[in-house]
Amino acid sequence: MSAPSKRKRGRPDVFERDYHEYSDSSRILFAPKVYAEYRTKRSAANNYYMSHGFGIIKESASDIPYSDLFINVNEKEIYCKSILEQLGRMLIQDGYSKEDIVTVAKIAAELRHDGYKVKQIAQYIRKSRKTNEW
Repeated sequence: MSAPSKRKRGRPDVFERDYHEYSDSSRILFAPKVYAEYRTKRSAANNYYMSHGFGIIKESASDIPYSDLFINVNEKEIYCKSILEQLGRMLIQDGYSKEDIVTVAKIAAELRHDGYKVKQIAQYIRKSRKTNEW
């Protein structure tokens, strides 16, 4: 008889599920060898979600005032990684529409312009997307 399998500790792995569901659209932004260039699964997952947030901001940069506070489209530089990660999680994990995400990005850009810190804005987005209270 074999011993019953034990449940793994820590957070459940939703990243593998999301990666397989969205792999067709993200192969350009995210390498197929997921864990090769990252030290942990968490950093690979964060980069994966951030790449989707980056894609949304890049597509609608003209609609978002102060989008240059998030990314530099011409040189592909990213400034607010945790905000972009939360926007990507809104798209993939929570199923928000792109219009809703652009609206939240506009609010986040205005807050960033008003002097709020990136950590405060990311906390606001995380709390709001989990409770669905904006």
